[in-house]
Amino acid sequence: MDFNQLKVEIKNIPLQETRADRDDYLEVVINSEKITDISGILNRYFGLPAWPSDKEIQKGVKETIDKFGGIIKGQILYAKYENNSQTFAMIWPWQSTRFFTLKIGFKT
Repeated sequence: MDFNQLKVEIKNIPLQETRADRDDYLEVVINSEKITDISGILNRYFGLPAWPSDKEIQKGVKETIDKFGGIIKGQILYAKYENNSQTFAMIWPWQSTRFFTLKIGFKT
């Protein structure tokens, strides 16, 4: 699966809102009832989450995700380096717990 296929799979899940949809970035709001579906898609593409983890986030990934708001306790980060490119996904649960924001990006 490549980044575009990942975006297509995510957009096949019912979305509450699409905030950004570019070639290298997708930001959507999804009902929390769909977290299992999204996690399954992300696990197939990335493998296990990079955060939360007892390991440090790789410097290049941290620099990239900081440009999109960073990652804090309670949020989930997926990251992948492949062929001199990096892909990330961040799940940001809302305080109300009704929705979460999903941000995915690709950088060469």
